[in-house]
Amino acid sequence: MPDDAENPPPPPVADLTPALTLLRALHGEEVPEGPLGPDTVPWIVLHHPVKALMYLFDSHGRACSNVHCHHLPPPLRRFRRMRPKAIQGQAAEVHDVLWSFPDHDFVVQTREAILEFNEEFSGLISKGSLLQGNRLGEALEEPEGLERLAAVLWASGFEGPHAEELFRCLVPLAVQGASGDGDPAEAPAPGAAGKYLEGLTAECRKLRRRLKEAREETGKLRADLRRRERMLEEVRRGQRQARDQAEAAAAEVEGLQDRLSEMYSVAEGHELRAGRTERVNTDLLKDRRRLQEEIRRKDQERSRLASRLANENTRVKRLEQQAASQPRGGDAVWRFLRGEKERIQADRTGAGTDRARAEGEWASHRRLEEAFLGAYPRYRQRRAVTLRRPKPPLRLSALGGSAEIGRSCYLVELGDRRILVDCGIRASASHDLHPRLDGLDRVDALLLTHAHTDHIGWVPALVRRFGDGLDIYCSGGTAALLPVLLQDCLQHYLHKMRVRRDNARYGAEAEGPRDAYGQDEV
Repeated sequence: MPDDAENPPPPPVADLTPALTLLRALHGEEVPEGPLGPDTVPWIVLHHPVKALMYLFDSHGRACSNVHCHHLPPPLRRFRRMRPKAIQGQAAEVHDVLWSFPDHDFVVQTREAILEFNEEFSGLISKGSLLQGNRLGEALEEPEGLERLAAVLWASGFEGPHAEELFRCLVPLAVQGASGDGDPAEAPAPGAAGKYLEGLTAECRKLRRRLKEAREETGKLRADLRRRERMLEEVRRGQRQARDQAEAAAAEVEGLQDRLSEMYSVAEGHELRAGRTERVNTDLLKDRRRLQEEIRRKDQERSRLASRLANENTRVKRLEQQAASQPRGGDAVWRFLRGEKERIQADRTGAGTDRARAEGEWASHRRLEEAFLGAYPRYRQRRAVTLRRPKPPLRLSALGGSAEIGRSCYLVELGDRRILVDCGIRASASHDLHPRLDGLDRVDALLLTHAHTDHIGWVPALVRRFGDGLDIYCSGGTAALLPVLLQDCLQHYLHKMRVRRDNARYGAEAEGPRDAYGQDEV
């Protein structure tokens, strides 16, 4: 018992939970929630660390003459050329450095200085004896006790019993003390610097929200691009299947043509050996008609497959153009910045509060755009370089169809290039059926405008004359209709040639005219 009387046990540490609950009830918006940092703790709470870091910044600026010194915290380097009085208005950014760069030499020196000049408070916090008895009340009654205690709690890294809860309890008290009868030069609200810092902080938050929205929009665009790429892959797969079917149909047609040739050979052999019989001739004619009908059906199927393939190619090109037009990465951000610039410029032309707000947003947008162009210089506009080249001579000649309906054919000569536009026939005429092509010794390309016989009917004859190397250009729909229409033109042309050869037997000509083209050219 005597030993217990001489060494009484230490009083228990106070529980801050009721005090913190009461403060949240009275000052719910001012008690910080979540992780402590520059977004939850006002800079006036750490007024002493902010002044200490400004003093280190000013002392370093007096000793170092390098305007590009890399020993300074990155956010404070732009204040290197400013006067000390001008830096006093940047307390919010200095406060952000205290939390964002805890391992920087300036922040470490600030912590050490605060702990050195407040050894009594730091000893009480580290030992856990600050919350015993009335020591907390005595500490708060000392001159600037509230600001010193908050600075020591921050400098010690919130080490000690209930250190972080105590700091959260001090935040609303420090904010009320700063807005009361404190020093007007150091209070954040009355001075012009405080108003500027509050406006700048709100503007920075707006810019962060816009950057977050831009990132979300970029994510949506990327998801849409991936969906379009999957659609493009499905279309290409369908295109490959259609191409395989067309190749299989072409191979089957070739097999049928070989069978037809063999049957012709068999028929000729029977005629040479024993002559024709009525029954054999009838069977062969039936087989021939059946094979021709089957070949015609296969040609129609091949035409349908060719039309489908042309449509698939058009769809693939359209999807590729849509996929190429979607912005990605930096393009999406640049597109967002350009849209914001147009919106702000439209607001600046107005009147009232929108125009004043637009002026503030205009300065912020210019800084953000300049930062983006600094990171991605390829988006800066460059002056286009115009190269002037001499224009080649152009000449247009009508080889048919200039004053009539039918056999349309025009020769376009551009320098040393020769391009034919259409090459058709006049279907109702027995003479002057086709355009005048005798003077042509070379054609670089043929362009077909559409699939009418008066514009495409004489193309096979042009192919026989200049070979398969002739480049022909037309639309997908025209390409799908060409096989059917050219096959019909061939039947009418062969009929006219037979009539002319029959008439030549009774005339002065020794033999009739020869065919200008046949099935191979078609």
